[in-house]
Amino acid sequence: EGGLYKDKKMQTLHYVKWPGGAADIRARTEVLAARLYQLAGAPTPMVSLIDFGGKKAVKSDWIDGVEPMTTAKMRNHSDVTDHFVADAWLANWDVVGTSSDNIVKGPGNKAYRIDLGGSLLFRAQGKPKAFTGDVAELESMRNASQAPQASQVFGQMKLKDLKKSAKGVTGITDHQINQAVDAAGIPHTTSSDYPMKHGGTQSKDLNEWLKAVLKSRRDDIVKKVVKKKLPKEVSLAALKKASELDEKSLQLLLDKSGSLVAGGDSTTKRSVHDQICKNELGAQEGQEAAQTVRSHYSTWKGHTTTDQGNALRWASAEAFGKGKEARAALRAFWRYQAKGKTASQRKAHVAQRAQALDAHLASNGKALVEGVKANNAAHNALLRIQLVPKNKLKPGAKIVLYRGWKPDQVQAFGWSGAKPGDKITMSRPIVFSFSPNHSTANGFGHGGLVTKAEVPVRRVVLSDRLTYSKGSYVSEDEALWVAPGTKLEVMHAP
Repeated sequence: EGGLYKDKKMQTLHYVKWPGGAADIRARTEVLAARLYQLAGAPTPMVSLIDFGGKKAVKSDWIDGVEPMTTAKMRNHSDVTDHFVADAWLANWDVVGTSSDNIVKGPGNKAYRIDLGGSLLFRAQGKPKAFTGDVAELESMRNASQAPQASQVFGQMKLKDLKKSAKGVTGITDHQINQAVDAAGIPHTTSSDYPMKHGGTQSKDLNEWLKAVLKSRRDDIVKKVVKKKLPKEVSLAALKKASELDEKSLQLLLDKSGSLVAGGDSTTKRSVHDQICKNELGAQEGQEAAQTVRSHYSTWKGHTTTDQGNALRWASAEAFGKGKEARAALRAFWRYQAKGKTASQRKAHVAQRAQALDAHLASNGKALVEGVKANNAAHNALLRIQLVPKNKLKPGAKIVLYRGWKPDQVQAFGWSGAKPGDKITMSRPIVFSFSPNHSTANGFGHGGLVTKAEVPVRRVVLSDRLTYSKGSYVSEDEALWVAPGTKLEVMHAP
């Protein structure tokens, strides 16, 4: 509940809202968040706690002449990115807003964070959330699968950007934190609004506990950002030794790698993807290949068992000379799809799927395989830039990818008895989607196993970081790779 009000005496405008709650902790923590943002140097309205309408309310000074900002404008505004580490410190998951309306451009071209209700102990809608000394938000708020809105703004930030952004937070002293918490009136008791189980502690003093966690989070930022060494930048010369990609394409990937992230700007992604296909295959064939891959990958992102999904599996394998093996794997996959049917029905189902695949490849096969090959070469370079330690750019470099498996998949592959730490072997189908992010893989599993594998980077054929797609699940940070006989380590089992 809230609205715009005028102070009749001062003739000034203010936005006033009542966060609610019997002990008004939500109101007090929002006022505290504003003060901590100001200590970090981030532009915010002046916020205070008032008694209004018989309840505690949060009053924000009204800023005249503001303009909305798109995520692209936020991404390129220093007031926004220079204070991302403050957002992470304060766990402001809703800093951008679901409609990109929590940051606005005001007078003097300043970008103001105007709604801080999702900071510290509470989610934007008021439910308590865990608030610990580990600033996981440094990663999670840049991960498209975990933070779809925030990642569009902060997902491209590199360590050097984080170091710059951390300066505002790491300069805040223990004394300033203590003063801010006390000034907000955080009580020296527990609160029914914020059960201490969310804080992971049995402390009965919310005031002292919150001071301690804020200091621990500041110190965690020092460890994870300030003291972390900057990686050596990849040179074009070093990349050329490990890649067969056209030099113009390599330079393009070096220039744009910071923006090529899952959920990143779709215009940039599509432009880079199409240009690389043209550089590798020529203007006409490259454009056809890019469009064909785009169509198939967009369908894959919605459902992998369509004709286009089957064609993409085969083409990915064929790019490595494994088309025959892929046919056998697909036939086994189709038989599995027809489980529970009679032998003749299973045979008919397999024959029908094989006929549909042949018909599909007759019109799209060549362009699809060539497009996959171009994407494979591009990913071999891009993922080296983003994920491979710079002193290990040798041709056989590997990256770590994760995958969650549904219970029926676990049963079908014979992994039902697998335990954490076990090594299991993946055989078919020949192409699977994994993720560089462990948290994304957890979402794939739906209660089954979660595994990890060291994958030769040259085996990745498509991914959400570069391969342009549209529709569902485009922000998963998914990567497709050719994976027969791969050893997987079980990370989690039900």
